[in-house]
Amino acid sequence: MEIKLGHDEAADALRQADERMASQTNGSGPWTVIYDSWHDSGDRSGGRFAAFSAPSYHDRAMQSAGWDMSVGGGFPGFSQHHEGGEWVSTYHRNVDGPDLEPLVLVQEMHGAAPDAYLISEEFRLLMHLWEDKATGNYYSIGDDGSKELAIEFAGRQIRVRTPLLRRYQAARQLDLLLFSDTHVAVDTDEKPEAFANLNEEDHVEKDSVIFIGVGGTGLGRNQIHSRLLAKRVLPPPPQEQCGIWPWEREDEAYPAFVIDEDENGRPVKFTCEEDKLANYFGKNPEAPHYLTPVFFKPEVLKRYYDDPTLYSVSDGRLSCGHLWGVQIDNGNPAAVMVFLGDIGRDIPSSHRDHWRAYNIPPVSKMSKSAFRRSFLAQFAETENPEHLFKNAYLAIQRAWTENWGWGLYREAEGGDAELISRVRIPLNDTDTEFEAQLLSLAKLLVDLLNEPAIAAGLPSIKDEKGISKLKRFLEAHGYAHIDRDIGLLRRIQSLRSRIAAHTSGSSGQAFLAKELDGLSKPDFIEKLMREATQMFADVSELDPDE
Repeated sequence: MEIKLGHDEAADALRQADERMASQTNGSGPWTVIYDSWHDSGDRSGGRFAAFSAPSYHDRAMQSAGWDMSVGGGFPGFSQHHEGGEWVSTYHRNVDGPDLEPLVLVQEMHGAAPDAYLISEEFRLLMHLWEDKATGNYYSIGDDGSKELAIEFAGRQIRVRTPLLRRYQAARQLDLLLFSDTHVAVDTDEKPEAFANLNEEDHVEKDSVIFIGVGGTGLGRNQIHSRLLAKRVLPPPPQEQCGIWPWEREDEAYPAFVIDEDENGRPVKFTCEEDKLANYFGKNPEAPHYLTPVFFKPEVLKRYYDDPTLYSVSDGRLSCGHLWGVQIDNGNPAAVMVFLGDIGRDIPSSHRDHWRAYNIPPVSKMSKSAFRRSFLAQFAETENPEHLFKNAYLAIQRAWTENWGWGLYREAEGGDAELISRVRIPLNDTDTEFEAQLLSLAKLLVDLLNEPAIAAGLPSIKDEKGISKLKRFLEAHGYAHIDRDIGLLRRIQSLRSRIAAHTSGSSGQAFLAKELDGLSKPDFIEKLMREATQMFADVSELDPDE
């Protein structure tokens, strides 16, 4: 059933005030729509598009609200002109160039295949964007390794983070053209002439050109139609604001860190900015030295342990792929140490506040291995039981494969693929951290036992579990520490099943207290790691020929 509008209601709809405002503010918010197309079930339809243009094109662009580049434009192709009685064909990388460049190339397949929406390759490369193949969205990769959504595909709409567009404009010194074309039709008994005052010829409003035309639809209905064309032209910021070398972004922050305590116990702080620190060549002699140790709670590393696909926490080093890395002293489980100058030089600015939140006074000492490495230039093996355990776990796999032809443990897969990187001495005394590390140890030491290979040469026993298979294997080869090592594995398995399920109850807490036997939770996990490291050292000496 048609609902006919009166004059005033029809006029309000035909003005398209909301669409007008949206078109004239697109490019000012956090996101800019660069492509859109819609056709509502009612009588509204429209689209948006975007392109870049040379500054010399600005005056021409402001002459009309019409689109200077259509959807599907900007592709390579040929042109022809008649010269000397012959047709001359010329190839163009961009048939709409050289003054106009597309941001989105819409490759229309005309129903034979899905249309493709391609983001300008130069835009993607210059702004260092990564495509998530699962969603089609693009992400900015920061210097610190962080990912920020940069281009989002939502249905038929494509939008880009406005700061990214502005930086690209600054780098290329190009204007940004934002086009819109929207249509509204209303049912009314009024004649088109009644709305003649709504017509607006092309005219400039600040940085936009607006056109609106109103008339009959010609469809044999008492229907009035309005078309709104809007074009916004945004000039580029100064080139030095692009944030690309040699104009890096000037948002570096060098907070002060606690490096000492005064005679009254108050913290002494100093900036981590390298250029303000002393060195061995006489620079800033009154300032703290570049190699001043700064200490942190162990929890500072949790964000890095918990994202092993991006970060690596190893003996003496924290790194983020090949983007950045910093020398750390994690040889002492009680604290993490980083040199003051390294904080400012090697840790990204966006991470320094995170580190500052865990900064503590220098109540700990540098580990012996870190001192020997940093000041004596000597090779030094870590004394941290966590690193010794990880090294031993990987070493027993290599040795067992070489000696027996198969690994003592299966390769972890899926969500456990980075398990050896995540496992650690608990960074605090909470139940959550303790249970997570206990579970990781149980998976590494028990669940991943290579049961088929271990049992291959043994008589079959129905429903026999992995630890029992390993015990019979070790017995068959005369291993000397069966009771000690099988007891350790069964203890870890029992702890995992009982504690993880029952720590909240009084019986669970009593069981845990008995197992800890006065040790803190981190010290208890450390003890298990030491015992497992000794087990690896001993079983590695098993000889398959004996």
